[in-house]
Amino acid sequence: MLAGHNDDPRFAVHQYARHPVVLFANINHPFAHRSSIELAELQQQPLLRREKGSTTRTALEKVLQQAGVKPQNAMEIGSREALREAVIRGLGLGMVSEAEFIPHPSIRPIRIEGDPIYTETFVYCLQERRQSLLVSSFFEEALSGQTEI
Repeated sequence: MLAGHNDDPRFAVHQYARHPVVLFANINHPFAHRSSIELAELQQQPLLRREKGSTTRTALEKVLQQAGVKPQNAMEIGSREALREAVIRGLGLGMVSEAEFIPHPSIRPIRIEGDPIYTETFVYCLQERRQSLLVSSFFEEALSGQTEI
């Protein structure tokens, strides 16, 4: 399982999951008392970003650029755990895949209306092994209802 998609023809690729990216804020931030915000409301907000190469950051930057929204870049942080701690301490807003959000009394998750930002998880195997009984049984069970890419 990988968070990114690779077009290498040596691999069979199946989408496993798609998760919206949620904003999270310290309980003292005005957004913390709302269940959702519009993407445009991030304009000039202090945003803590993950490191370059992060799938969450890539998805976030793509959507922000398309919408012309320019948050204030408060800090670049190298892990989800450090990002969470920075938000707990009130250093800015964070974004994380909804599936990776860990609740804490000092932070609140906030949806972005329409869920325009999301991450995807894919399952890979070598094409030459895709039809083996073990691998095909795994894919059949794990990915029932999913489509091959």
